[in-house]
Amino acid sequence: MMSLIQIDPMGWIPDPVKQQIVDGIVTFVADQAKKTLGDEVSRSLTRLRSDAAFQGAVDEGLKEATDRFVREYMVEDKDLVAAMARDPDFWRAESVRAPSDI
Repeated sequence: MMSLIQIDPMGWIPDPVKQQIVDGIVTFVADQAKKTLGDEVSRSLTRLRSDAAFQGAVDEGLKEATDRFVREYMVEDKDLVAAMARDPDFWRAESVRAPSDI
């Protein structure tokens, strides 16, 4: 069943948060590579932070994850998904954030 609600993942997730996601992925992979493959491979992987193709792949992954969330979570809480779709800043509200994030 296809959802009629659409959330724009690139508008919904601010650029600084997208960059934190990219940095987290790159740091994790580079750290793992350093342990098994050495410093040279690790340094090469850290260059992905500014690689346009990698950034595009992360954007596509975020889009797919958002689409999946909407599709699957509609069954659980249609009102929440609709509220998130209407307001791109919804997730920033103190009332919906974990106490440790505020």
